[in-house]
Amino acid sequence: MGETMFLEHRMRCRDGRLFFAEGSGKRFGRAGADHHPRRHGRKEVEAKIQAHREQLRSLASQLSLAEERERRQIASRPARLHRAGLVMAG
Repeated sequence: MGETMFLEHRMRCRDGRLFFAEGSGKRFGRAGADHHPRRHGRKEVEAKIQAHREQLRSLASQLSLAEERERRQIASRPARLHRAGLVMAG
């Protein structure tokens, strides 16, 4: 766990020049543990997005059911009016 790691990366500047960046450090924490704070933030955001998607699906389903109920009510109105003697002869 306390082993020092050395890294070297070849990188390119915006103007096209190449340069090498070096770094060294020691690993900390458990192997495979996720200690990066941006990753945790990303996971939280992804979980919120998933929850909002599920809520949106639920709302869309509720809207669809309400529309279907309204269509049925509208379709049954002429029959109810006819039975009540309120339909005008044309």
